[in-house]
Amino acid sequence: MKSSITIQRTLPVWKRRAAWLALIPAAAILCLAAMPLAQSGEANTGSNEARLEGSWRVTATFDDGTPPLESPVSFTADGVMIGSQASSVDNLFTPWHGAWTKTGRREFVFTAICLYWDNTLSQVWKCILKETVMIEPDGDTYNGQASGAEYDPNGELRWGTFTATTHGVRIKAK
Repeated sequence: MKSSITIQRTLPVWKRRAAWLALIPAAAILCLAAMPLAQSGEANTGSNEARLEGSWRVTATFDDGTPPLESPVSFTADGVMIGSQASSVDNLFTPWHGAWTKTGRREFVFTAICLYWDNTLSQVWKCILKETVMIEPDGDTYNGQASGAEYDPNGELRWGTFTATTHGVRIKAK
């Protein structure tokens, strides 16, 4: 009589363990290959395109001879610009708030507004600033051309317009 039990041949235990152990490095290599690599800001764009995102120390030199003004300015990845400038006893400034966009490989434009209290006139004024900046090939400095105008509380242009050249230096964590 024939038996209904069949004998299955299996690999010895040590060969099964060796096969599993051989799969571990292969799985690790596949996982590492699938992970995105951390790259610098310039490399993330896939080219040498400059990035405006980050914080900058900006010096504005006015064309009318007004003393240079230094301000910290930050640009977020979603197109927001925030900056500040020193207030004085006579003029108390709010931070600058605005929006920026890229117009060329290394060129950007932004528009920002600032409100300030003029203590001598007891009025709140508004200043609108427009600027075009060109990031230098090093990626850590920029030069720009700015223009602006000041408006009285009724929205009328007062004190005329102003122009300035700007120079920004990226603020780095290290």
